[in-house]
Amino acid sequence: MRIIHCGRCNPQIDADRFRQEIGRVLQDLCPAKVEDGLGGEADAYVLLGACPSECLVARIPDRKPVVRVGGCRVDGWVVNEEELPRIVAEKLLGRLADSGKDRKGRRG
Repeated sequence: MRIIHCGRCNPQIDADRFRQEIGRVLQDLCPAKVEDGLGGEADAYVLLGACPSECLVARIPDRKPVVRVGGCRVDGWVVNEEELPRIVAEKLLGRLADSGKDRKGRRG
């Protein structure tokens, strides 16, 4: 899993702290390698923006699960700041599981 950060030009959350917390929650829910930055291809991605503008753009390989964070919004939905790491991790793992079902032809 790869977490891509914004430039933090107008931060409303501490993105560094949330990146660490998201990594901890992901490790608790699913032992997976979590990497930062653009780097190589990953199984799933988090676009971690520190403000609600959601201006972070990154090239994500086709059909890879993505969760977009913009301040206290996850995929456009406002969430409690303290719940942000858990919500991101659960969404990411859910999308990863769904993409596995798609590849195996189990979904219609």
